[in-house]
Amino acid sequence: MSLRYQLANEIPNIQAYEIIPPAVQTNLGGSHAFGEPLDDCCQATFERLKKAEQEIVYKRSDAGRKLAYREESDKQFIILNDTLKNSFQNLKH
Repeated sequence: MSLRYQLANEIPNIQAYEIIPPAVQTNLGGSHAFGEPLDDCCQATFERLKKAEQEIVYKRSDAGRKLAYREESDKQFIILNDTLKNSFQNLKH
């Protein structure tokens, strides 16, 4: 979120995407039979990237994200960052 905010103000033609994967079934560090099938998660992620979604979640990671009252959290994030940005700009002058 911070990187997207900063880029929007400084370099608007660059986009930052956040991928929040759940546990996936891989062979990294040994066999992991738990989690979501890797191919399914990757396919869903690439489909959402094609749609230019900036926050990409899949199954269990989506459930965790919804717990945080996202809309209100986003509003507070913008207010905080705008306030800090204006304060620092005022210090420069």
